[in-house]
Amino acid sequence: PEYNSTGSYTAPIIIAAFIIAMSMFMVLLKCIDSGAATTFVCLAEDPEVMVRNNPRLFALVRESYPQVVRGVHAGNNYF
Repeated sequence: PEYNSTGSYTAPIIIAAFIIAMSMFMVLLKCIDSGAATTFVCLAEDPEVMVRNNPRLFALVRESYPQVVRGVHAGNNYF
């Protein structure tokens, strides 16, 4: 554009675009972080709900972190 014919606005525009993009990325990342934290809080509060609603995820958690789910309803047929 004509207002940037000398190129003096190029660096500030790139910096501003980078800051805006980084802010948008951080919002998205916070949503993912909140979802992961919520999953583990729900697992700690009531693991049977995860067994009932998402058995594949519970199986992955059980394989990766056996100490977390040790003793959780050991008498049921979930294991």
